[in-house]
Amino acid sequence: MDSSTNEQDDRTHRRRLLKRRIGLVVVIAFLVGGYFIFSARMPKDVTIVFEVPAKLHAPTGPFRRDELTTIDGALLDSNGQQVATFSIPTPHGLESPLSAPIGLKVKKGLYKVEVNARASLGRAAALQGTVTIDADAELRVDLRTAE
Repeated sequence: MDSSTNEQDDRTHRRRLLKRRIGLVVVIAFLVGGYFIFSARMPKDVTIVFEVPAKLHAPTGPFRRDELTTIDGALLDSNGQQVATFSIPTPHGLESPLSAPIGLKVKKGLYKVEVNARASLGRAAALQGTVTIDADAELRVDLRTAE
């Protein structure tokens, strides 16, 4: 009788250990799954630099990037909704094709970039580009004349 009681106690103890281990595995799986689900929805910290063409075309005539005074723009999602705006002052124009970097916090996705590049005397050129954001990163966006 004593050995059957020990066997029952041993089986009961094993079942409890198994249940604890299964419970632990379930909790860990839940946490890992939650991390992957919610991390995909978390905004990403990105730094974007814009590549501006040497010659810009305004309705009043062309001008050079070294004449720029401001680069204003927005990021639009796939539905055309504005998700971020930015303004980059360029009081001395742009000598190189690259703008100063901007920092944005946006969700993963493909975005259209619409830019209004302004120069003195009311001249302005509409530029556009696209950017894919899938992780925290430094990105370069090639801007072209808007169509």
